[in-house]
Amino acid sequence: MPYFACSLLLEAGSVVRPGNWGRIVRLIGNRHTEWPRETILEEVRAKEFPALPSRFDCAFVIDAEEEARFYFSKFAPLAVLYEVALIGPAAKSHEADWKGTGPYDDTKEWARRYWRGDVMPHPETHMRLREGRVPADGVAR
Repeated sequence: MPYFACSLLLEAGSVVRPGNWGRIVRLIGNRHTEWPRETILEEVRAKEFPALPSRFDCAFVIDAEEEARFYFSKFAPLAVLYEVALIGPAAKSHEADWKGTGPYDDTKEWARRYWRGDVMPHPETHMRLREGRVPADGVAR
């Protein structure tokens, strides 16, 4: 079963709708620290991988508890980790290496690796460090 983190406290049965990350990034715009990365990822997706779901319009899940705990310990230590189920399990999704998006370069090859789903070696851990994106109905706790 996938896992999802949210900084809000959720009750059992809550539905996490897709698009919250994209809403926040778009709202803050170029003042958001991840704006350059996200806009390049979206540009490459739209041009070269248009069948894949946009990061702006998805809910993010990690399907291995150990990987989810690693992610949140490094990047979201105050987040609450929830076990969730996909509402629309047949919905189009995409799995990518959440740590393999760098280093940034002018060729944007790092973004292509992400959209191809390449899993990069991560010397600090034996884990694959993947995230899944679910664009349709969201996930329920």
